[in-house]
Amino acid sequence: MTRGLLNCVFLLGCLAGCGSDPNVAAGKAVCQRYLTCLAKVADSMVYSVAQSGYSESSACWQSSSAADSCKTACTKGLSEQIGKDPACACMSNADCSGGGKCDKDSGKCVVCLTDADCKDDPLGKFCDPNAPARSPTDTGPRCVPCIMDSQCTDKMKPICWEDVCQVCGGMKGCPMGQLCATKNGENYCTQ
Repeated sequence: MTRGLLNCVFLLGCLAGCGSDPNVAAGKAVCQRYLTCLAKVADSMVYSVAQSGYSESSACWQSSSAADSCKTACTKGLSEQIGKDPACACMSNADCSGGGKCDKDSGKCVVCLTDADCKDDPLGKFCDPNAPARSPTDTGPRCVPCIMDSQCTDKMKPICWEDVCQVCGGMKGCPMGQLCATKNGENYCTQ
């Protein structure tokens, strides 16, 4: 082979994925994690399709812009599988879609880890690791209006009951001889 032909083969090889483009390297890392996860949790057909789209030899790694698109797709795909298997554990907040936080202890994406994560949350400004689930897919900590009575600032609703400031809750908040009841999601004192 002539020197010019060797340089051309090397150049074409580099265009196909060698070099130090950080977008390509980052994309490959995320997609490798996604494929490792899918190998554990998906059926063989889904895994095969993903393998052809995101493997080391796929078109994803031909350019920086293609790598960005593939990285985005793999990140989204991985976030949908987080927690289904240890191979699918989140490693950082970037693995969690929708602004979720990575709980590295459980490997799952959660709404919050600290109160600071709730500062802009419309549902509440306190992170409660023991909040009752609102749905079957609601797992882990979430932002709530209160965790303890002292966080209820409305004098008309001074009792924190099931993470909501209420007039009363359980045996708290009602005058002697009255009971706390609930109607339309609001607690009230009754005879």
